[in-house]
Amino acid sequence: MLHTPEGDYAGRAGLLTFGNDLEASFAYLDFSMDTAVQAGEMVIVSPTITGVNTGSYQSIAANCAGITVPAVAVLRVSEHQNASRTLAEPVVVEQWIDYDRNLIASQVSAVNLMDPGDRPGCARHVATINQNTDDELPPTSPLPPVFEDPY
Repeated sequence: MLHTPEGDYAGRAGLLTFGNDLEASFAYLDFSMDTAVQAGEMVIVSPTITGVNTGSYQSIAANCAGITVPAVAVLRVSEHQNASRTLAEPVVVEQWIDYDRNLIASQVSAVNLMDPGDRPGCARHVATINQNTDDELPPTSPLPPVFEDPY
């Protein structure tokens, strides 16, 4: 079972739904692990979530805003005996992920205050969303220039 600010999700299908829902709102979605600590059957992880807003989130239209949000995840693990191995493997049986949905929404909303043509690294994509032009940014394209390392 996965418990998140977006709701509760059961089983592998639930995990996929959660991931797909977030990826529908944010391209280049990444949960980078900052720290992890284990205490008995509990593992506490401190990730940072980053992404680029390319789909609506909390009824806010896509605008290519970059987001960076701290999060915390608590995982309950148990030892699972795999028939093909002699050693037990840890398996996550329940997890809780928490992050500030309002912080994400405020980061996305702040970019909406800018003129679409002035939004760094995303003017073509936003113009495509608003004007339906033919120079659409393909889904497999590299990150917009503002997110590339200039060095």
